[in-house]
Amino acid sequence: MSRRSDQRAATRAGILQVAAEEFEAHGYVGASLADIAERLGLTKGALYFHYPSKGDIARAIVANYFNSWEPLVTTAEARGNGPLEGIRWLTGEVAVAYRDDIHIRAAVRLVRDRAAIDVEMPTPFVDWIKTSRYFLEKAAEVGEIRSDLDLDRVTLISVAAWFGVQQVSQDLDSRESLQSFTESLWDLLLDGMK
Repeated sequence: MSRRSDQRAATRAGILQVAAEEFEAHGYVGASLADIAERLGLTKGALYFHYPSKGDIARAIVANYFNSWEPLVTTAEARGNGPLEGIRWLTGEVAVAYRDDIHIRAAVRLVRDRAAIDVEMPTPFVDWIKTSRYFLEKAAEVGEIRSDLDLDRVTLISVAAWFGVQQVSQDLDSRESLQSFTESLWDLLLDGMK
């Protein structure tokens, strides 16, 4: 990469970092491009060079959120301890990311704020439903859960429950409890699936 390309990449990364902090703290409507530019020592024109609108910055943060899970899903599949252990491990790792990664937390806030964002955003939960369905289907195939379960229903309930647990944990203690809540959730869900 050329020096100029390196500088552009660093500037774009800086914009996304500061924007993530602003979006998480203030939501989409409350975050200001002027504040983002000021924190970075950029003009708004320089900011617009990299991202034409606040919506484009939001879309980039949310796209990174959606793209960040594939390596974890691949690792969960490859662990070799069965599909249930895979999905438990995966959701535990996702809980850590939700707690520790500002970009993830900002994306979660932006997904909640999507009605106010003036660019098209991905539909939330669809990928998690597909991923959860995959692991639960494999678990049924190998006898880890009952084969008579309605997997569509179980999948929707498990995804909805996890995102509910995530929100409660966010509101109670900034997601400090999310990992332990996730373990407890799986203990409860699996009692009904075996």
